[in-house]
Amino acid sequence: MTVELKPCPRCNAPTLPIAVQAGGLGQLWIRAMCSPCVLADAQERAAKSHAELASMVHERCEIPFEFAGVTIASHPSPGAREVGAAYVATLPDPLGDMLALREWSGGTDQRLHLATLQREAMRGHRGIGIFGAQGRGKTGLYAGIARELERRGVSSVMANVALLLEAMRECRADGAGQMRLMRPLRDTAYLVLDDIDKVSNATFGGKPTSDSQRSFYALHALLEYRMEHRLPIGVTANRSLQQLKTEVFASFEADGAAFCDRFLKTTGSWYELTASRSLRALIGAA
Repeated sequence: MTVELKPCPRCNAPTLPIAVQAGGLGQLWIRAMCSPCVLADAQERAAKSHAELASMVHERCEIPFEFAGVTIASHPSPGAREVGAAYVATLPDPLGDMLALREWSGGTDQRLHLATLQREAMRGHRGIGIFGAQGRGKTGLYAGIARELERRGVSSVMANVALLLEAMRECRADGAGQMRLMRPLRDTAYLVLDDIDKVSNATFGGKPTSDSQRSFYALHALLEYRMEHRLPIGVTANRSLQQLKTEVFASFEADGAAFCDRFLKTTGSWYELTASRSLRALIGAA
């Protein structure tokens, strides 16, 4: 039987049609795309899927807008660039798995599936602690790390602790409001607490006020949750870990020391960003 060539639906090039069974109508021949168009169509679908996934990941990222264009490579410190690149090299790159997931996961549950896959990919990985005087580039380095994670398909939240505490004070009488505030920090695949030493801003006469006590224990609970679920948390501070323990959290007595100890468990290494813009490791990964 001679099969008549039919035009490709994309480019109209003569192409062998596909035979299909159409019930009582018997065998029908329908138009099929030519090989170059099949490849082009697959590439377009992949690009569309990648763009949609990138949009979903970006929606879940919270990175300070002033660091929108910052990358690890753009950091002015050679040491910071080296540490940042070496650190992200230890982190997973689940983008391929997430793209495959979109091939079979449809509907409104996609965002939930992707968020779960992100957390699973990051589970068991640690953040790092970066400290140094104001203006040394600590937040910028973490913004670059967050952007690299976003490129790999992992969402992150960077929370400025001073702004977070202010928001917590504003909604302290609203339990549902506090839950909405803390849930993204609790559930994100990667969390950065920027300027953690600001947790002591509400002290009076060297003693914590009721506001600072509530803020401290909310952060304590957040850290406990992420430790229990083995989710990474990164930290920036103006003070070293020892100074955090003796100068910032000392007013919280034993709880403050326990808080610092948990930082050691959730961050594998601490680095100091110095005046010369070099970065030196202080505490190696445990």
